[in-house]
Amino acid sequence: MFKKKTVLFFTGRYNTAVAENVLKELRSDPSAVGVIVTKKELENHILNGIVDKLIPEESKLRYLIRNKRLAIGSINSDRTRSQKTIFNPRSGLQRHILNALERYNPSVVAVTNYTLLADVLAALDKYGKNVKTVVISEEFVLDKRLIQRSVDYYFVDNFDMRNDLAECGIPDDKISIVTIPVAREFFEKNDREEALKKFALDGHKPVILVSASALGDGRFIKVAEKLKEGDFDVDYIIACGKNRTFLNAARDLGFNAYNEGVDINAALNACDLVVARPTTMLLAETLVKKKPVIALLPNGKVEEENLEYLATENVTKVDGVENLNAAVKKFLDELRAAERPDVTETVLKEGGENEEKKDADLVEIPRIDESGARIIAEKLLAYAEEFMEESEKD
Repeated sequence: MFKKKTVLFFTGRYNTAVAENVLKELRSDPSAVGVIVTKKELENHILNGIVDKLIPEESKLRYLIRNKRLAIGSINSDRTRSQKTIFNPRSGLQRHILNALERYNPSVVAVTNYTLLADVLAALDKYGKNVKTVVISEEFVLDKRLIQRSVDYYFVDNFDMRNDLAECGIPDDKISIVTIPVAREFFEKNDREEALKKFALDGHKPVILVSASALGDGRFIKVAEKLKEGDFDVDYIIACGKNRTFLNAARDLGFNAYNEGVDINAALNACDLVVARPTTMLLAETLVKKKPVIALLPNGKVEEENLEYLATENVTKVDGVENLNAAVKKFLDELRAAERPDVTETVLKEGGENEEKKDADLVEIPRIDESGARIIAEKLLAYAEEFMEESEKD
């Protein structure tokens, strides 16, 4: 865009949270513009329209198809893609990416999902301008399909991901380690009383947040049924995402259930425990809030690897819905025990065993107390400024 530091984000079909959180930080610079383009927008609009009409986005069949595609695609997450990125004029996807580049005239391009990276690089080669390409990982474990040596810079969450990149020939000076880009408001002061008011809760009971991902996960109907069966003396906040079937089922069971409009930041402030599918952004947000998580029903290999990587004192893996209530009961027992000064603090362990630990022995998960989104935004703006200066010279 004319005389603007323009950052063009390319994301997967549905998950745009990482790009959105970085974009919020970019807006602190009045001369900066950010545009998000999803893979779905770049695909065949006519075909997408027909599919949306025949199989609505919120339908159970659409959900099953989407999750099946995700599971199949994640099988190849440990395979490095070909480094050839030659523009193919017969590829509709690459032509649409090129059209987006020509329309928005970006100063820098940021890619958050492997599904578009090779095609974006091919289109940039055809585009012919010296536009920097930045990859922002949206996972805790490196998807090796993101590895392309022509990428100018990588942002990853941890040292293990950095080491994986280095082993594949990516120089250290092209890699930064930052936390998954969580929205700024999650780093603000936790006001539990105000959060409880938003959900009409009095705080006299422990609060459990149940989250089934932004799109919703129909399998969590069984999670709600299992928790109802447990008859725990707690209050619940059930975040159903876009899944109307789950929303109605949870409400029929008597739970306080909410659709995609729920304020997750407030819900995390209000809760004592999170029961969730191990989606990356929710895990990142709970780490910022230092809330314990019981994670179950991972969808695909990527979520399974994220859960295995984060399975620590703060994140407890539960294998199957049938084991959920035992883990919840142990957490509640430990929470009540911790309120008694004569009892040492305990932590959840996989398999349900309690392990007593004194304060000096407790291990804190190392997280920096600022948003990775701000750090990434600063780098993108620096690249954009560099591009603008070079353009003026030409």
